[in-house]
Amino acid sequence: MNHRIGFASLAAAVVFACAGTAFGQGMGVPTASVPEPALQLTQEQASLIAAGSMTPQQRESLRQWNKRRVDAEKQMKTIRFKHFGTKMVPEIRQAGIVELRKITDSAAFPSMLEIFRDEQADVQKAVVDHLLDLGTDHSLTTLAYAAVFEKKPLLKSLAAGALKTRAEGSHAVPAGVQTIIASGLDSKDFFARGDAARLAVSMKLVEAIPAMIAGQISPSGGGSAGGYIAYIVIGEQRAYVADLDPVVGDGSVAFDPVPGVLTEGVVLAINDAVVVQYSTGVHDALVDFTSRLSGEDTSKLGWNPRKWLAWYNGTLVPKLNPPKAPPTDPTTMAQPKAKSPTRAV
Repeated sequence: MNHRIGFASLAAAVVFACAGTAFGQGMGVPTASVPEPALQLTQEQASLIAAGSMTPQQRESLRQWNKRRVDAEKQMKTIRFKHFGTKMVPEIRQAGIVELRKITDSAAFPSMLEIFRDEQADVQKAVVDHLLDLGTDHSLTTLAYAAVFEKKPLLKSLAAGALKTRAEGSHAVPAGVQTIIASGLDSKDFFARGDAARLAVSMKLVEAIPAMIAGQISPSGGGSAGGYIAYIVIGEQRAYVADLDPVVGDGSVAFDPVPGVLTEGVVLAINDAVVVQYSTGVHDALVDFTSRLSGEDTSKLGWNPRKWLAWYNGTLVPKLNPPKAPPTDPTTMAQPKAKSPTRAV
């Protein structure tokens, strides 16, 4: 993966994710609002695209953000050069981690993953722990991006584990993290969809269930603009002499036969195809999450989105949000019955 491309996408994600659409804000099935890591974008292009719908004040804020980012990059690259890389002395590496933890500007977070992603495990863990300890929307959004879209297995695992640890407390899921999860579930990347679903489950994000239902199956069409894409022939071919070309020489003449082939049978020509991709990661996470929430085995719903949505709206939502009993009106409370007068006999 081109590191500059990944940085541009992650920078755009962190800047705009917290202002993006989160689950439960008028969004039935979320759509991607964050550029995916594979997009061929430079930093300048990502900034221009993001700034297209911004006011002049927002554009100025973005310009200031980029300036802070560049300054933070220089500081972090200096730390990497002095303390990390091939330097194996524990004291030197620990001093670098201490300097790294002093960086708290949100503009530095995308670059932090970019600059230290190829370092050894102790540095990657220090980066993840630092972002988790800060606990801001931007730092947690950066961790969510790493947990869903990062290609380095160790960094991805550390980020997902950190967010899962945080979710064990009674913390609300930031809007930026929800936007990253929504983008992952809507991604064309098979593995990103599964990672986004597992992150939603670990963070107990019930609002992501409709998007997980939609993300189980991803149909895609194909075709050919210039002919057939495959042939299947079931038949018998026979050779015969289709023509004779005369060959003349000095005092002689001959004929050159031109062979032909006669095909008898069936030819199946294929000019289009549709592939349905079953995302087992999303499906398994969905079944596990909904089974624990509802107390019933939801694997019986299979892969049918309509059955899942009917069950979600008809069973799970009412169970998680039971109707509240109307308040009792004190004036309608039953009054004690008056004793009937007794007669002397």
